[in-house]
Amino acid sequence: TKSHYIMHKAVCKHSKKFQRLLTTHRINAVSPYDEYIAHLTSPHKILTPSISGHLRSCQLSPVKKKNTVINLSKEPLSKAEEDVLNLGLKFTPAPTRDPCMDIASRIQPGIKSLPEGAQASMAYDISELLSNNSGNCNEKNAHDNLSPHQRQALKNLQARAKRLRILPADKGNSIVVLSNAQYNSKMLEHIEQGPYSLLKKDPTNTLPAKFERILKKLLNENRITKQFFDNARNLHPRAPQMYGTPKIHKEGIPIRPIVSFYNTPLIALHKILAHYLKPLTRSILRLNDSYHFLETLRSTHDDKCRYYCSLDVKALYTSCDMSLARKTVKQKFQEQPDLLPDNISAATIDSLIGFCLDNSYFEYDHRFYAQKKGGPMGSPLTVELAEIRITEIETLSFVFFPCHTQ
Repeated sequence: TKSHYIMHKAVCKHSKKFQRLLTTHRINAVSPYDEYIAHLTSPHKILTPSISGHLRSCQLSPVKKKNTVINLSKEPLSKAEEDVLNLGLKFTPAPTRDPCMDIASRIQPGIKSLPEGAQASMAYDISELLSNNSGNCNEKNAHDNLSPHQRQALKNLQARAKRLRILPADKGNSIVVLSNAQYNSKMLEHIEQGPYSLLKKDPTNTLPAKFERILKKLLNENRITKQFFDNARNLHPRAPQMYGTPKIHKEGIPIRPIVSFYNTPLIALHKILAHYLKPLTRSILRLNDSYHFLETLRSTHDDKCRYYCSLDVKALYTSCDMSLARKTVKQKFQEQPDLLPDNISAATIDSLIGFCLDNSYFEYDHRFYAQKKGGPMGSPLTVELAEIRITEIETLSFVFFPCHTQ
């Protein structure tokens, strides 16, 4: 059953964690999970603790470990290199030497710009912090979480970084290895076929000043608060960057485009507007997960209903009509003005949303592109606008459905 499978995964996960603790602290002890793991190899049984603490034996089919590394490049990977990649892209190798001296040398030039008193205080605090932690990385206390073969494999992968792209798959926990030529080809193919146009120069240099003029005008007209004005600005931005994750579950392995909005000119405004729009996405048609779907299906079963279907939207964010989403947002806020804070009207929110959509752009391969339709995936504002539009479509479809039921 599903509960047995979940228990099986939990036991294996905690067993690995406990074993790492034993190894880290160099403790010679028997893991309490060994008894559980032993049953995995004997007629595929596992001991699962019941609520009262007793043990019961239950049948379990063997779970085969899938290869999580999918190499689509022409360069072969060694066994050690695959082992390193199987650790996951979030795995952090333990430092082989004390990094405190490097940290101190990099911080020192930065604190020189502080006032004299603050400079001395900051230097003392940093020195004390580093001295308290410098003994944690010495050779006696350090524990290497990679074998010598894996260390060498990691160096080999770093040496091939200019030729290979190591990416997470769009769905699942797989890691996809592509050559740079393959990756660039897929990205440029998407950009050429998508709703994008090439820009002559980087808008990042002029957009912050343009945005600040708009905010000052709204502030002088008392259409936004001083707090909104301060929170919406980003004084030292960078250009949005587009990257892609391979869709290994689809034919031809296309790329899902994602725009990184970290520290971009309008990221603060996107977050503020997404926060205001969040209440408008609530709907009785929303499902939390597959369990919620099954529960809803059982509770609303109707013998007269003959068909159950699942619908998906292709390229939701780029195909979504944002002008209609804006119209819905403005109408909802006019009907429910209490959803907005004081001094901020539905018209102000609508104009700021329009400014965000009109200035959607990104950088890829040192070129800058404007998005002419929809919204960029990666923006919190785009998510809420698309959700509002889908909710509106679902509501209208149920109104005109011939056999309307709860």
